[in-house]
Amino acid sequence: MQRFASRYVHPADRERFLSFTVPAALYERASASPKSFITAPFRILMSDGHYA
Repeated sequence: MQRFASRYVHPADRERFLSFTVPAALYERASASPKSFITAPFRILMSDGHYA
């Protein structure tokens, strides 16, 4: 995740992304979710060089 974040996640979103993707925390939040999954928006670098 560190490598992905450093290459593709918008700099302003990286710390939040890395916190969100900690495996134990992901499992805990997904287990507590009524749908057994969680989502969060992060800006990701697209092939044309912009973040979406």
